[in-house]
Amino acid sequence: MKHLLLLSLAVLISAASCADIGARKNPYPIGTPVVTGDSEDPIIRAAEALVDLNDTRAIELLIQALKNKDPQVRLSAVLALGHFNDTRVLRPLFQALNDENQEVYNHAGYALYDMLKDEDASERAIQALDRALEIEPKAYDIWYDKGYVFYYQKKYDEAIQALDKAIEINPEFTDSWYLKSAALKEAGRIEESDAAYAKAEELSAQA
Repeated sequence: MKHLLLLSLAVLISAASCADIGARKNPYPIGTPVVTGDSEDPIIRAAEALVDLNDTRAIELLIQALKNKDPQVRLSAVLALGHFNDTRVLRPLFQALNDENQEVYNHAGYALYDMLKDEDASERAIQALDRALEIEPKAYDIWYDKGYVFYYQKKYDEAIQALDKAIEINPEFTDSWYLKSAALKEAGRIEESDAAYAKAEELSAQA
């Protein structure tokens, strides 16, 4: 279940000072083939050639591939997007967290973790999301993404504020409630965390 990924990410973040987590590298470095399985999607194949050259023109091709019905193609796209320390990959990776395929959204989470654990990258992410919100201030998913980045930064109060905005716009989006619960728990607001988690479970049961 997707909310379990959010909870597991909380464990990853709190353990980031440990050598095995803090030193975690992208398991798919530049030059490693990013296509897994038997995918022959032409967009992925074209993007793979560009990724091997560290050519950022691959990003737009990979974003297209994320719309493919084949989960193997979407997974390949997520793995490849994880190569780029570029704010353009943030939105598609955040969107991939809502993919119906567990492997796809798990690897999207891992890629985001690798990107956002760098303080400068996190700040660039917030700036990119703020620019997006200037254009779409009622986009609940962008507010959720902003809360997600603040959560990675351990700025739990800011995360809660952003998630409250996401919930105000779309109170039916379950992931906002799960992440708010995690942020409230980290902030020491246990009763509120339990209430947010219960709301998330209620919405999940209705889905």
